[in-house]
Amino acid sequence: MPVDIPGYKIIKKIGQGGMATVYLAKQTGLDREVALKVMSPKLALDPSFSDRFIREGRIIAKLSHPRITQVYDVGVHNDTYYLAMKFYPGGELKDQIKKGIALPRILKIIAQVADALNYAHENGYVHRDVKPENILFNKSGDAILSDFGIARNANSQTNMTQTGLVIGTPVYMSPEQAKGEDLDGRSDIYSLGIMFFEMLSGNVPYNADSGVAIAVKHLTEPVPTLDENLIVFQPIINRFLSKSADKRYQTGHEIIADLKAAKEQIIANRSSSGTVITPIISSSSLTKKSDAGIYNATKSRKTKRTILFAITGITTVAAIATITSYLFLANPDKQAPPEPITEVQKTDEIKTEKPKKNKALDKLIALSNKAFDEERYISPSND
Repeated sequence: MPVDIPGYKIIKKIGQGGMATVYLAKQTGLDREVALKVMSPKLALDPSFSDRFIREGRIIAKLSHPRITQVYDVGVHNDTYYLAMKFYPGGELKDQIKKGIALPRILKIIAQVADALNYAHENGYVHRDVKPENILFNKSGDAILSDFGIARNANSQTNMTQTGLVIGTPVYMSPEQAKGEDLDGRSDIYSLGIMFFEMLSGNVPYNADSGVAIAVKHLTEPVPTLDENLIVFQPIINRFLSKSADKRYQTGHEIIADLKAAKEQIIANRSSSGTVITPIISSSSLTKKSDAGIYNATKSRKTKRTILFAITGITTVAAIATITSYLFLANPDKQAPPEPITEVQKTDEIKTEKPKKNKALDKLIALSNKAFDEERYISPSND
C-alpha cells in the first residue's frame, strides 16, 4: 500500500525492519530531505506498539546532542504512524564493518557513541538496543546514535515491557538484559563493548544458533582474548564486558578516557620502537593470518533482528534455558563462536608508563611494514 502522509513526498525506501520501514522523503513545507520512519500497519493495530512508536519521537526530541539523531515531527494520519528525522547520508556502521575499518577510526566511533550514551544516561534514558545497525553517519563521517524505539526512562514508574520479557538483540545484550532484569545505562555500555570487540576482532564475542544459547553465553562464558597486535585493548574489553554491572565502566566519559590512554600507549610504542602501520579490521569471519599478518576472511554474516522473547524465570542460567516462545523470530549469525579460554586477566586501568622494547613488538613492526609495502594495510594518516 502506497504511503501517503500530508506534507511529505516519498523519494525511495532506504531501510526495512520488523517494526517499521524507513523512506527518504522530502518535507515539502520546508523543502528538505528527511528520513521518514513509518510503522508497520499490522503493528499499528496494537496500542502497545503505537504508543511505543510515538514515545520514541518524544524521547529523541528531549535529547539534544550532536551525536544523537534529530527528530522533526511525529504523528499519525489515517492510522499510519510516522516519525520524521534528520537524514544521515553516511549509511550504517554495519556496512562499514563489512568493508573493514582502520583502527584510529574504530576508536573515534566508539568514543563518539560513548559520548552520546553518556548524555542519554545523564538525562535518564537507557537505549537498550545499541548495535551497528543503529549507528548512522553524517556527511562528515561522525557517528550518530539512532533508533530509540525500545528506549525507556530509567526513572519512570511506567514500564511498557512486561515483567519476564526480554527485549533487544541477543548478540548485543547485557547479562542482566538477557535475564529480564531492570536496566540502567551500564547495560548499554556492555552492548557498546560487544560492538567494540566486533570491530576490533571481526567477530562478536558470543554467538550461537539461537537467541537462547547466545543469552546463556552472555551469562556464563569468559571474555575472549584479542589478537596479540590488539592486546593493548584487552583491559578495556574486559571492563566493558564484565558480567557484573558494578565492575563495568559506569559512564561514557570513563570509556573515552581509557580509549585516549590506550591510544597514547600505542603512540608511545611507535615512537620508541618505530612506525607501525594500522591494519584494516574486517568484520568477516577471520579464518587465519598470512605470513604478513593480514587476515584472510570468509564472509558469513546475516542480518540480526531485534527479538522479544519470554522468560519464565530470570534469576539463574536454568531460567534462560526455559525460554519457550519468541514474539519475533531471529536468525542470528551462524559463524562458529570463539573458543572458550580458561583464564582472563582483568585490569581496570590502562598503564601509560614508557613501554619496554620486546621481540613481539619488533616482529609486529616488521610484518606491518612489509604489509604496507604490499599495500595491504592503510596508514592512520589516511583515515
